[in-house]
Amino acid sequence: MERKIIVVKIGSSVIIEGKGKLCGRRLSHIVDQLVKLRQEGFAPILVLSGAVGCGMRVFFQKQVESDKMSKQAAAGVGQSDKMSKQAAAGVGQVEMMQILAKLARRRGVRIAQILMTKYDFKYAAMRGNIRKVLRLYMQNGVVPVLNENDVLDLNSFGGNDFLAGEIAKLFGKSRLLILSSWEGSLFGVGGGEAKETVKNSLIERGIKTCILDGREKNIILRSILS
Repeated sequence: MERKIIVVKIGSSVIIEGKGKLCGRRLSHIVDQLVKLRQEGFAPILVLSGAVGCGMRVFFQKQVESDKMSKQAAAGVGQSDKMSKQAAAGVGQVEMMQILAKLARRRGVRIAQILMTKYDFKYAAMRGNIRKVLRLYMQNGVVPVLNENDVLDLNSFGGNDFLAGEIAKLFGKSRLLILSSWEGSLFGVGGGEAKETVKNSLIERGIKTCILDGREKNIILRSILS
């Protein structure tokens, strides 16, 4: 019997604290819930935001603090322009995945990273290939972790809410949980309006979608198992 597919989108405001610091406690709690879902017969797919916010702190702060940089160069580093965000995303993505992979391994779970742009969904054959790869991971006990490929195409989907929606559509009878916080994130895009747009479009297709406060304890499990 095939496992029930659950797409869980985690907003950057859930896992990033002040000044771009990753909240290891919340990431650990998210992994615990994903492991429990697998034990209950579900196949979770994680869509994880936060690479830009994390990378801005890790990469650009070090650049600013470097004695080798001129004052003019330091002033330009960390500006929230497009190229800065693209560069930060590559650094932040590695930071997030290293922590996530370590947390998952401690619980006997493997993860796989997949970075995507909107172009990857352009043709039916490409969408079919994405579906096959994700199924292969899930059938072998691997949790796929997806994110927009912001290094190559910043906010290609208009935010990870829309990417999560596209993944949910690939599997028809799947389910989508969008975890956020009411305050939002400095580096996040889309906001509440985007989430409602995704939710309504999926509900029209018969795909159950919930927008939840990702900071609440066991919110994923309570939403699925209760």
